[in-house]
Amino acid sequence: MAGTTDGEASHFLTFFSYLDSIGVIHVNLTEGISKEFLCETFSQDMAKSYFNNSPKAAKALCDKYSYHGKEDKLVQQGILVADMGTDLFFIGPTVKTLKVHEDKNTERKTYHYFFSRAIPLMLGGIAPWFTKAGHATELAFLFGGSVFNLNLTTEESLLGDRMIEYWSNFAKTGNPNSASVLTWDEYGEDKNYIQLDLNITAKKDLFPDRMKLILEDIPLLISQPPSAQPPTSNIPKQTSTVIKQSTIISLRNNNLALREKILLASLRKPVLIVDSFKDFQKSQRYMNNKE
Repeated sequence: MAGTTDGEASHFLTFFSYLDSIGVIHVNLTEGISKEFLCETFSQDMAKSYFNNSPKAAKALCDKYSYHGKEDKLVQQGILVADMGTDLFFIGPTVKTLKVHEDKNTERKTYHYFFSRAIPLMLGGIAPWFTKAGHATELAFLFGGSVFNLNLTTEESLLGDRMIEYWSNFAKTGNPNSASVLTWDEYGEDKNYIQLDLNITAKKDLFPDRMKLILEDIPLLISQPPSAQPPTSNIPKQTSTVIKQSTIISLRNNNLALREKILLASLRKPVLIVDSFKDFQKSQRYMNNKE
């Protein structure tokens, strides 16, 4: 069983607010987020982190998640920026994991959920236009609102009861279904999932266009032609001014929250990622010589 909320990137917005407060970036989350921030900063940084620093990937992300309407531009663009973060960090990897489990595991069934009941859990008014279910919101329904100091409505408590039944059934038998809840079809070739909201619904193929872009189209883009790939070396070819601002981290660091924080901080500072302690020492010597 695997799934996400529809607004997992809520913590991005919280961190954007922090970065703005210390002058690293400039966004007014009360108003929304600009297309310039999406295309010139966020898409560039995500392309660097996920797609080998490919300009084609950055452009594809900018094109896909840009708002082209005329009303509430900053608000609507902000929602799409959050969607991009949610897709890259959460939904895309989840869908990929589901497919691998479905394809490789012939003895067990695979189930996908998508949680979309928003409650004031994560943001606390930082971005008033963000009304999706923030990161980890489903936990308040699985463990009870009191754990998070929340008062769930009667309908929300009923949703929580149904989720607990699904999860309990799955833990006991490997199948979340029973007579008292809506049938939850296994993932399968149709990519079935249930949307968990006050009205639980059975659906198929979550965000097919967005998932195709992230999991298929962009990887294909950056794989050809080879000449378009940036040069690879232990030390990137950068000026001494830029390299002195770099933050060096080791891939051996398994602290996911720390790595994510460093990743987001790299919106304004390049991050040099090294594969081993030996490369880390080599990078330090390089920087010291540049000083």
